[in-house]
Amino acid sequence: MAYVHRIEVRYNTDPRLKVRTERIRSLGFPIDELHVIEVYTISTNLRDFSPDELHDIAALLANPVVESFTIDKATIANFDTAIEVGFLPGVTDNVGTTARQTIEDYTGRKFGPGEGVYSSLLYLVLGRLTPEQAQKLSSTLANTLINRVHIKTRKEYGTEGMDIVVPLVKLPDLPSAIEVDLETEDEELVRIGKEGIADPGTGLRRGPLALDLAQMHAIRYYFRSEGRIPTNVEI
Repeated sequence: MAYVHRIEVRYNTDPRLKVRTERIRSLGFPIDELHVIEVYTISTNLRDFSPDELHDIAALLANPVVESFTIDKATIANFDTAIEVGFLPGVTDNVGTTARQTIEDYTGRKFGPGEGVYSSLLYLVLGRLTPEQAQKLSSTLANTLINRVHIKTRKEYGTEGMDIVVPLVKLPDLPSAIEVDLETEDEELVRIGKEGIADPGTGLRRGPLALDLAQMHAIRYYFRSEGRIPTNVEI
């Protein structure tokens, strides 16, 4: 079972708000303000953090003098478009790694396989943008080679906020070796040698083995003497 929590950290008064907004406006986007919220998504498997632990963790990730945070609650503010930029699965997340190490040092608990802390930035845009303009703005805030982007209007954002995303690398199931019964007619042995072994799921041949009938007989004799059926990998 996975336990996932989302911590959002924002400035009470953002000292970089004016410069950031003017930079984006200089690119031709008709915005009034561009706020940035730091997001930390914490995912664990074996044991959840208690509410007190989560509060202490959030306090570690924020500067209590100038910042405030929410835990598993959306930041509610005056904006028109929300754009979240995070890392794609497998991309190095230095901020997330540092946050994980901070949490481990404070709690004395190590994150195990499949667990982690993932950082992202949530941009809250005040100013009416068309869907095309919002998409174009997101491309200036993210690198599509390493980043994932999620856009919501204020109405879509509602009171629930952005979707929770855990960017884990998911590998497809690796193919396993299959047994190949060579106790068959010579015609089938010839076909195996020329066209390859048939996939049990699709029936499609896996490619020529360049083995003639005499060689297939030799292989069959060897595994017959071993008293077992060979796998496709062995053949």
